[in-house]
Amino acid sequence: RRNELIDVKMIDDIVICPGIKSPRADFYNYADCRLRSFDLNSYIRTRTSNLDIWSTLKIRISHDKEKYGGKGETKEFDIVLRKDVSFDIEVSFPAGLITVSKPEDGTEDPYGQLTGISVAMIGQFTFYHPEKINVQRPYKIGAGFIALNTFNFSEDPENQDIGLVILGSLYPTTKDVKLTFPLYIGAGYKLKAQKWFGLIGPGIRIRL
Repeated sequence: RRNELIDVKMIDDIVICPGIKSPRADFYNYADCRLRSFDLNSYIRTRTSNLDIWSTLKIRISHDKEKYGGKGETKEFDIVLRKDVSFDIEVSFPAGLITVSKPEDGTEDPYGQLTGISVAMIGQFTFYHPEKINVQRPYKIGAGFIALNTFNFSEDPENQDIGLVILGSLYPTTKDVKLTFPLYIGAGYKLKAQKWFGLIGPGIRIRL
């Protein structure tokens, strides 16, 4: 994913023969054949289970030129460590959220209010396209904490609160962009006000 070379290994003298049921089996000397399965982890420094997501194993298999006439045959293929879903912790800055909760008695605003810049720490799931390499879906789902009105635009500090929230977000699909403006929608529970609320609005996401 970061285009880093982790390991390079050349493995010599591996003899692989066709299976017994193969029509070519009678033409091979099985005395030199490898009968067990080939374990790549016994040769490389980092086991495949410890590689980062979207790591790529580039494998080249070539004939021994001394045993085959001419240059022999060479085949290359890639093995990509892919996942359908990944999990990560993200800090983002939802701004201008419209929060909707049960109105207080005597209030003239039955719907909600526009908040200032909030800070959210969310453990969220990222979904990937099943037929493409490292292509994210434009949506994420997560849960965590949100500090509403952390940077308050009004003189009333009572709007500040901490909430437990389930949050969905829509992200632009443009790659390699450091600054994006996702759209958030979700619901949660305000710990200070002790009431449920819903929210929707834009946010700011910075990739370092």
